[in-house]
Order: sequence, then C-alpha cells, then structure tokens
Amino acid sequence: MKQILTTLLLVSISAAIPTRAPGRKPLHLTTYHPVSSQPKGQWYMAHNGHAVYCYGPVVMVDTGVEGIKRMATLCRGGEAMVALHD
Repeated sequence: MKQILTTLLLVSISAAIPTRAPGRKPLHLTTYHPVSSQPKGQWYMAHNGHAVYCYGPVVMVDTGVEGIKRMATLCRGGEAMVALHD
C-alpha cells in the first residue's frame, strides 16, 4: 500500500511540473536590409560650385568652343546633364 501511494505521488508531481517549450531563436534586426526603391547615385561637384546628386553615368561631351567637358547625367532636380568641375 505504501509503495502504491509513493508511486502515485511521484506520478502526480511529475505531471504537475510544467515542461519548458523549445525556445525560439531571436530575430536579429541587424541583419535585416530594407530594399531601397530609389536608384543608387553619387554626389558630384558641378561646374558652378554646387553639389549635385546624379543617377546616370559620367560622359565626355564636346561642347564646341569650350572643348570636351565631363558631364553627369540624370541628375536630381530634373536636369538631364550637369557640367562637372574638374
């Protein structure tokens, strides 16, 4: 009788102890890279002394009297081409 009561007590105690659920891995926010919807560009120094942000390539254009100049293309502010300071 004593052994039956001891066995029942051990079974009821072990059933009452909650078991730990498997832990989840933490979400690493530092590895999240948001996708940029804007095209990548670069800052240039314009011939007039202002900084301009352009998305297109830099090309060499023959301007006639002034000779060949470096021009940045597709710039912010609606300008198609901006003469660059050398």
